[in-house]
Amino acid sequence: MSAKRVSVRQTGPNSFAVVGSDGRIVRDNFTHLKVAWMWAAKQGLHKGRDKRKRQATAIPSDLEDEQILGIPLLARLSNTSYPVFLERAKAGEYGLLVRTGERTLGLRRGDYRRSLKAREIKTTDT
Repeated sequence: MSAKRVSVRQTGPNSFAVVGSDGRIVRDNFTHLKVAWMWAAKQGLHKGRDKRKRQATAIPSDLEDEQILGIPLLARLSNTSYPVFLERAKAGEYGLLVRTGERTLGLRRGDYRRSLKAREIKTTDT
């Protein structure tokens, strides 16, 4: 029996059956529709659809520096606690803060990168 030719039909009140491609009942008396489909899948009679994978949005390289990253993400990337990172960001250490929502802030990716590179250069010169 082909895996694509199996169907589930209601045979009575609160009763469902797995029906083969030839119209014969393979098994009956399932209490729920989903239970019948799960049984058919376990028996190898039914293969569910593959879930579509969400594709990541590709950002053009010329706009990469304009991407706004959230403060919690940047705090994790810099291995700093959120309150400390937020305090430094508000002081302007990482560039200009951008309001992304009513209560959320972010930084431009390019500003954050430039601030990290500037700090690396300062530490190696001294």
